[in-house]
Amino acid sequence: MRAALMWTINDFLAYGMMSGWSTIGKLACPICMDETKAFSLKNGRKVSWFDCNQQFLPLNHEFRRNDNIFYKGREEKSRPPPKLTGEQVWEKIKGFPKITEFGPCNCYGYGKSNNWTKRSIFWDLPYWKTNLVRHNLDVMHIEKNVFDNIFHTIMDNSERTKDNEKARMDLKEYCRRSDLHLQQNAYGRWIKSKAKFTLNDDQKKDVLAFSALPKPILKPLTELILFFKDLCSTVLWDDHLRQMEENIPLILCKLQRIFTPGLFYSMEHLMIHLPFEARVCGPVQYRWMYPFERFLNKIKKTIKNKSRVEGSICQTYLAQEISYFASHYFESHVLSSNNRVDRNDDLITKNANQPTLSVFNLSGRSYGKKKGNIQWLDDKEVVAAQLHVLINCDEVKPFLN
Repeated sequence: MRAALMWTINDFLAYGMMSGWSTIGKLACPICMDETKAFSLKNGRKVSWFDCNQQFLPLNHEFRRNDNIFYKGREEKSRPPPKLTGEQVWEKIKGFPKITEFGPCNCYGYGKSNNWTKRSIFWDLPYWKTNLVRHNLDVMHIEKNVFDNIFHTIMDNSERTKDNEKARMDLKEYCRRSDLHLQQNAYGRWIKSKAKFTLNDDQKKDVLAFSALPKPILKPLTELILFFKDLCSTVLWDDHLRQMEENIPLILCKLQRIFTPGLFYSMEHLMIHLPFEARVCGPVQYRWMYPFERFLNKIKKTIKNKSRVEGSICQTYLAQEISYFASHYFESHVLSSNNRVDRNDDLITKNANQPTLSVFNLSGRSYGKKKGNIQWLDDKEVVAAQLHVLINCDEVKPFLN
């Protein structure tokens, strides 16, 4: 039997380990590579991908020429970075060493012209350079991180918001949005004014408070929600994905007009590439980390010795595998994981000789605790219950119009 590796499924940090392209820093995007325009925030001291999405817009789009709301003094004239084929990537990396040869090291030009840390062993596979997608961007973690950043910023969570004092200082440094600049009071202290995209204390208590946001803010947020909703559909259409590929840069630009540069990390930028991977690889349900995260959560519960975590997991997993294998040789009356009764099985034996309507032939049991008070039905409720039973009975259907 022969097997082929189509692609790897991993989170973004593991993406760097598997591919050899570090996912940290200004060149974190493994698709755009050295064609990105990420920069370090002067006050926030973090890498921001603010104003890196206009280049994916059409050349005549008005957002490309807007140097007030976006990065001040900059007009975007460049085209989108080209998507390199496997052969083109191989030409760049074939001279780099594997980690098994020289150990961990940074390749020449690391952090400036490239982010390569090694040559992955997957390139030893003869067909690896012909794969259209070699490593998947994990939709689960991207969606979660994007949601967390936006949600905690709108809720004005003091610990996790991306709209803090340093973010406002960076906003003044890179944008011309004076309404969000820090204001100095009479005592010389800098005060952060309330932004339009944040909720007040009363609105935070309401589940539907997001609808209270101004329409220019609520609309792009709704478009972002629909983007992930369509992307996570079980059925995908090529023309629809191509339209999503055109829409997501515009959605990100609309969000850039609202929030501060400190909100836009690499996760927000990676959304640009998700529709293309969906067109090539298909629905995300077969390529994201949900099943693996659930499995990791399951095996973490088996840890008994916290000083020997890996060994404890291995011992428990081996015990489960051995018991499952041995259960195939037990007698049929011995309860095991193979013949265990379902949790919701009522153990009701049906009498096939007892004539009854099909609607009453379903096994079940009462649900919930018995209460002392009994509720009696009036005549209308009794008639409605009888009518409902008869309508849903197969024996009565031939007599219905």
